[in-house]
Amino acid sequence: MVLMFLDQLPEQLASCDTALAGDDYPTLEREAHSTKGSAASLGATVLTEAARQLEVAAEAGQAEPLSSLLAAVHRAAEATVPALKAWRTESGA
Repeated sequence: MVLMFLDQLPEQLASCDTALAGDDYPTLEREAHSTKGSAASLGATVLTEAARQLEVAAEAGQAEPLSSLLAAVHRAAEATVPALKAWRTESGA
């Protein structure tokens, strides 16, 4: 599960970036929702919350905060990925 998350996260973030650049809020919402669910299943609470906030704003069509919310998702992912890789190495998962 961790490996799948680590493999898919870069694609999800890239899809969010592309969706935001194209004002494609439904795709942005969908990708944020997917990221939120995956992160939650792994206990990555900061990433889960950042993705939740992005999802809610995209669903509401709130264009103004989307850039900063997506940046927060990227920052949370940057912190989460090394921690998950370390856990995976230590646990042998």
